Amino acid sequence: MAGFDDAEEAVLLSPRGRKRKRKPEEHDRKLAKNARHSGGANAAVACVHNNVNVCQAAKLSPEDIDYMHHTLYTTTDKVKQDATLLSYMDVTAVKRRRSKIEDSAQQKSRDLTVKYSVLTRARDRIPVCKSSFMSLFCVKKDRLCNIAKFWKQNGVPMPERRGGARRSTDYGSTYERMNDKVGSKTVLSYLYVCPSNKRKIMVLTDPEFESSILISSDEGASFQKYRLTFYVLSLLFHPFKEDWALAYSHDQKLYSSVDFGRKWQLVHDHVTPNRFYWSVLGLDKESDLVHMEAHTPDGNVQYVTCRALVCSEANREFPFHGFVDINSLIVQDDYIFIQVPTSGRATYYVSYKREQFIQIKLPKYSLPKDLHIVSTDEKQVFAAVQEWNQNDTYNLYLSDTRGIYFTLAMENVKTTRGLGGNQNLDLYEVAGIKGMLIANKRQDNQVKTYITYNKGRDWRLLQAPSSDLEGNNPACRRVAVQTPLLLLITAPPRLFSERKHLSKHPLHVLQEKPFCSLHLQLQMSENPYLSGAITTKSSAPGIIVATGNIGPELSFNNVGMFISSDAGNSWRQVRRAPGLGHFHMHEGRTPQAQQRGCLVN
Repeated sequence: MAGFDDAEEAVLLSPRGRKRKRKPEEHDRKLAKNARHSGGANAAVACVHNNVNVCQAAKLSPEDIDYMHHTLYTTTDKVKQDATLLSYMDVTAVKRRRSKIEDSAQQKSRDLTVKYSVLTRARDRIPVCKSSFMSLFCVKKDRLCNIAKFWKQNGVPMPERRGGARRSTDYGSTYERMNDKVGSKTVLSYLYVCPSNKRKIMVLTDPEFESSILISSDEGASFQKYRLTFYVLSLLFHPFKEDWALAYSHDQKLYSSVDFGRKWQLVHDHVTPNRFYWSVLGLDKESDLVHMEAHTPDGNVQYVTCRALVCSEANREFPFHGFVDINSLIVQDDYIFIQVPTSGRATYYVSYKREQFIQIKLPKYSLPKDLHIVSTDEKQVFAAVQEWNQNDTYNLYLSDTRGIYFTLAMENVKTTRGLGGNQNLDLYEVAGIKGMLIANKRQDNQVKTYITYNKGRDWRLLQAPSSDLEGNNPACRRVAVQTPLLLLITAPPRLFSERKHLSKHPLHVLQEKPFCSLHLQLQMSENPYLSGAITTKSSAPGIIVATGNIGPELSFNNVGMFISSDAGNSWRQVRRAPGLGHFHMHEGRTPQAQQRGCLVN
């Protein structure tokens, strides 16, 4: 049993924390990057010049070449290497242009002149040409060009611009590397933003290199670094106590901190990953109460609660008397859900406002084998249930206030297979508008997109845009049909004499084609930095940006990007085939299309 209510967090990059995995492909890539800046190629003179004023590379001895090569590659730090190369380059502005051709449009627009030189073993500086300079130091001309341009524009060597986490304070117009603030040798992995104070940030280091946490109280402008005695797998901030946090370690231990990550203490061991929750305001008596799913020594699983500051054996409580299924505990708003291990039909229990657990009542014809909690707002539970005869679809159910009795809201909601092999429900909860959901339903061997504004009581198809990008009617809205009879009725009298030609030249009349609507791709991105195929923000209610197609069913042909500014009542197409890009929203501004790669992750 799982919950989808926290799937769309506005700021938190890893809402519940994701299990980090070793990435050997990135390790190989790092080795290859170091090899590129270690001078592996053979250094040599690449010219035969013998001009005293231009190039004297022919005078260099093998010892001089080895000395120069070793001087540059004593470090693999690209910034230090660029500074060394710059010390051998004399960058000046072009003083005059001698046109060799009359057409000025065909002239090279070069703004800089660079003279190259090298330092011999005897500390003598001799001039060399660009070709030999590149060959002696085993560098490419693009790198030299970028070094010269940046020096001329800024008066300082070019800083590191590769990889690493970035920070922007102007909606992505400019970025600064976070490693410039925490140290170039610190490898960052995951970033968490406090939900009650967005200025407070926690950043985890990569456990393959060190176990540390970096904290910031000024939105990442400065950081403090603290060593940890355990390796953090995920973090969970308290919903309203900005200095409180839970940390889950690689050895399944749960820790708590009440001083913003400076000190940590053990809460419980053998805790199920991602099955721990802070107290809910107004329902739990203690603000430091922690709900968790813990394993017993004999291998069973129990629902346990205790206070984070004093979680001893004597202070632990067990709200449900009995064992529960692993990965079944969900604490969300007024409700707590668990699944009980039984042979045969799955059995689910719910506790409303911390009252006694009661078995969930689905319709008698329902034989569930999996259940997901979609949302619990507006004093109702919206759940997705996979029946015994379903493989790639789920049915949606809506409950009463207490979350006990459920009725069917929609059948056969489509699922898609994620990168990890998990099934993802094609159901999207629109941010900023309660009760508004969009779903892809499979019916008659087709998949269609439906929308609801009352949490599943009523559904309707999405209205297709009235025109395409060129202002024409979409192809499926109007279709040409042959109607010769219509010509006989409406044609002028003079055409009746030409009746014999009607069968050869029938009139094409535009008529409405049925089942023409907009269908959206509802897959969410597994990359926390990308938006996925659809996005909404609570700070911009009613604005929806999504990819999809116009036609009788969902298709991956003729895909475009569509936008709605009135909560899905009407749509307009803004571009075609956005498959190579993603989009982002500024706070309170209109969404903008952004090509992948333009923004640095």
